[in-house]
Amino acid sequence: MNDTQAQKIAIVGNKGGTGKTFIAVHIAYAVCDLKKEVLLIDTDYGQYSALNWILGRGKKYKPGEIYSWGVYLHCVGVKEDEIKEQIKEYEKKYKYIVIDGRPEPRITGDILEAVEGHRIIIPIAVEAEAIKQARELWEMIEKYKVNVKKYAIINKLTQARVSQTLFNEIEKMDFIVLSVFSRNDRVLIAERECVPIWQVRFSGLIKHGEMLREIGRWFVMGWL
Repeated sequence: MNDTQAQKIAIVGNKGGTGKTFIAVHIAYAVCDLKKEVLLIDTDYGQYSALNWILGRGKKYKPGEIYSWGVYLHCVGVKEDEIKEQIKEYEKKYKYIVIDGRPEPRITGDILEAVEGHRIIIPIAVEAEAIKQARELWEMIEKYKVNVKKYAIINKLTQARVSQTLFNEIEKMDFIVLSVFSRNDRVLIAERECVPIWQVRFSGLIKHGEMLREIGRWFVMGWL
């Protein structure tokens, strides 16, 4: 990938409540903190949870309108139709693009095609169907025949450790596990207060924020 091309990372998956928005907004925050201009694309039309987190709740956001948070972070909510085309259009202007997926197979498919040759992260919530979450996305990637770099973040861990079986199955599908996050109430506080988790009081000792900052840095450096 040369310096003139947009660099895209999509946080996707067909199950809600796994942490897609949390991860997407924090990678965008991290890129912004590096003083790099970044566009966060919220594909969860009708809800726009990423825009609500960054820009504030109780507002009505218009699809296709670019909103800014500070100097470097920009956000946009897409329209329901032609999501792939909308993403392709935005990459003409922005070098760093973070995409917050919607848990809907049709939208996931559009995003996968739009990030061909780039990166995806699937958040996998630790539960009975954890392996199924990754397998469904892997099957979609195979179906659409897209070449993407596949990463996973195991999220919302409540027990002491992740089973080796889960790790093995994820790795069989060629997902690289970037981190394991425990369930933590400070994530909810950050969302409610519309701030990055590293700005929440007493959150310095949890690794979620620092790891997501590292992922943002790896994204900018092209190390993912």
